[in-house]
Amino acid sequence: MATQEKIRGLIIVGAGPAGLTAAIYASRYGIKPLVISENIGGMAQEAWHVENYPGITKITGKELMKKIQTHAKDLGSEFLLDGVGEILRYAQNDKVVFQLKTVSGKMLKAKTIILALGLKNRRLNITNEEKFLGRGVSYCFTCDGVFFRDKIVAVVGGANSAAHAALTLAEYATKIYILFRKPEMTAQPSLIQEIKNNPKMEILPETQIKELQGNNKLEKIIVYKTNSPDDTNEIIVDGLFIEIGTVPSNILAQHLSVECDEKEYIKVNNSQETNVPGIFAAGSGTNATPQLNQIIVSCSQGALAAFSANLYLKNSTRS
Repeated sequence: MATQEKIRGLIIVGAGPAGLTAAIYASRYGIKPLVISENIGGMAQEAWHVENYPGITKITGKELMKKIQTHAKDLGSEFLLDGVGEILRYAQNDKVVFQLKTVSGKMLKAKTIILALGLKNRRLNITNEEKFLGRGVSYCFTCDGVFFRDKIVAVVGGANSAAHAALTLAEYATKIYILFRKPEMTAQPSLIQEIKNNPKMEILPETQIKELQGNNKLEKIIVYKTNSPDDTNEIIVDGLFIEIGTVPSNILAQHLSVECDEKEYIKVNNSQETNVPGIFAAGSGTNATPQLNQIIVSCSQGALAAFSANLYLKNSTRS
């Protein structure tokens, strides 16, 4: 007789601050969730220093995410390092069940899902950007920074993520150009001051990239001033780190007919519920977050999503 496929109470897709915190709270409710992600820690682990998380004066994003994951593991949460390619919703024995197919081909089932999908990096959409991806062009300074030891690199962007990237890369590179299209950086003043105090940094305001050039790898970037697009210059670099913002990663939500707003953030109510019963969402990819995209906010949403998923499971058992 064939063994019936296990149906979990909760699967959490995404392992950033929201997903990891949801795992902690769900475990405390006795649900023992499975967390699926290709990137444990999410974009939060790229933070150079986190100095506004309650109870911790100063910590790197990577260290903080590791601590939260360890907390979740200690409480019984399970982790699967994989991506989710598809989620289907169907009825089984008069109950709604969600079936997930991972990138590696695993088939999993759950009664509830928390989408903690986070954000994905915005592209420049310039000539040769895709060609040199992995050959000088990167969207992950924590992943690739070590490969540019004693090299010259450029960072595109003027907000916090670009500042964090530049400061991290200063540990490896000999020279860092920081390019952005506005007159001034918009990063936190403390980060800007650190950059200005670092002799490796060269700030290039009102500067944009026209195209990337090189043979088998990136060798130079062609730039122009924002107000003079026809007046170009070249900068010799070994690497280019693109930090120009993010957009919601909501493909799985679209497959489930989960409603998103005009900016493509997943719509949730005050309980982190989506329009699809049994599907909850939390973190920076929801419409509850854009005004203050901080780790602590995502954590609070993850906790609330787990609470709501637990109530849903209890009510489903009674019905």
